Amino acid sequence: MIKTWFSATIGVTGIGVLALAGCGGNCVDDGWAWQQGDACQAESASATESASATESASQPTEASNSESVSASATETNSNSNSESNSVSATDTVTATDTASATDTATATVTDSDTGGGMWCEDADGDGYGNPANCMPEMFPGAVPNDDDCDDQGPNTYPGAAENDSDTACEKDDDDDGYGDMNPPPGVDPGTDCSDANAEVHVDCACSPDAASCDGDDLHVCNAQGTMDDITTCEFGCDDTGLKCWDALTVDAGPSLCIDPNMPVGLNAVATGGDGMYGYAWTPAATLDNPAIQNPNASPMGATEYTVDVNDGEGNMASDSVTVFVKGQSLTLDPKICTVYDFPHEVNPENMDPVSNWAWDNKTKELCETLNAKAAALFCGWELNNATLNGTFGVKTASDDDWIGFMWGIQDTSHFYVFTWKQLPQVATTCGNIDVPAGMQVKVVDVQDAMMNPLACIDLHAPADTANSKLLVAVDDFTTTGWADNTNYDFQLTHKDTGEITIKVTQANNNMLIAEKTFMDTTYLSGEFAMYTKSQVSACFSDFTVSCEP
Repeated sequence: MIKTWFSATIGVTGIGVLALAGCGGNCVDDGWAWQQGDACQAESASATESASATESASQPTEASNSESVSASATETNSNSNSESNSVSATDTVTATDTASATDTATATVTDSDTGGGMWCEDADGDGYGNPANCMPEMFPGAVPNDDDCDDQGPNTYPGAAENDSDTACEKDDDDDGYGDMNPPPGVDPGTDCSDANAEVHVDCACSPDAASCDGDDLHVCNAQGTMDDITTCEFGCDDTGLKCWDALTVDAGPSLCIDPNMPVGLNAVATGGDGMYGYAWTPAATLDNPAIQNPNASPMGATEYTVDVNDGEGNMASDSVTVFVKGQSLTLDPKICTVYDFPHEVNPENMDPVSNWAWDNKTKELCETLNAKAAALFCGWELNNATLNGTFGVKTASDDDWIGFMWGIQDTSHFYVFTWKQLPQVATTCGNIDVPAGMQVKVVDVQDAMMNPLACIDLHAPADTANSKLLVAVDDFTTTGWADNTNYDFQLTHKDTGEITIKVTQANNNMLIAEKTFMDTTYLSGEFAMYTKSQVSACFSDFTVSCEP
């Protein structure tokens, strides 16, 4: 600590002097009003008075605010009254006195690092002031000392680590009474080698940057060699490589197409985990060995195979692949497939009934039999680098609403949707939006299903919404609506590059109605579904899949 010493000798002749008698505090007028005692008063001598006074003061500017001052004065006035005064005081003063023209004075002042004042900022609220921000007068948040060596650390101040020192300015974050052995610059080092653990303050040395596994915990010694940084590994700790294992993942590959009665090899590629992989494929009935990485599959029809992988750390991962039989129509039986009725259709404006899908096993045709709420039917086929062909249309002259498809389905809040409307209208059951006639494509991507769930407008509004993006507008596709009692051939190609092509032709004459190729990489694969909203007798048949090279 830098000490400031102040000394002054003042001689006064023929002027008034300060009366010190009766003052209980420091009555030296150094210009610091906050140091004056209430009982101190200035007393003027008469014109016939003469006085001499000698004052000497020695004052260190310390955090303890101590000053030793001694003064003596003898005053003689015209009434021959004699008064002797002796005063001592403990205070803190930093000042430079300049005598008037009738005074003779000498003064020496050296300011400390308190900035010339003793009220200093206490930003961290530990009662110790920042020596870099001090003022002569008190201000909000200030304390009357400049002793803090780190005003951003509430656990760093003189005496913080009492077991090390009562006076050293140390850092003790774990409050064990021992200061951090490797503190920030400007802070006194203590003896605590682990200031984040109150249970440990000695014998915690380690080899710098050395690593070890303790169960699922990875210990890595810091660069100072004083303590371990501990990371709990989510997928286990690698005892050999001394690192956390990466997440276990598995890829079952793209869709596969086979000739009838021909086997095909499946292949699961697992990564991450500890590498000690175990495999379990389902359904197992058409596999030669469901417990290996690459079994042979001999399905009789389109079949989705799922592989579950585990490792020696107990991690699990799974993926699926669909095998299609070339030229074979896909079964759309709702007893086998999944029917999904959209929850957003349940509102006071929508009085339509819940969907009712019917499958004719002889004609291999699926129809929605009611003018129903929006619904989808999907059968678990995952399209990945595949082309799907099928026939669809509306077998009635009743109503003019939506028929379409969904694909790239990750779940019922994340998918692509193609819709075809016969006539434009204000959709009272869909937020009263204006919907045009024609075809459009949207990508649905619900970010927060709790705060902003999927709504009808996300699927049908001819613009972007909170949960969807318009990829192809009717003006870029076709504004022509579907015709009553007419079948159309539908072709969808979805490549894992993000390239998507949709082609619609009239089934009886192969006349092109619309064709569009566009790019979107939101979902590179996923399941396929039939979709309708508020349209009776919307029918689907003869769907087959071929795999892209």
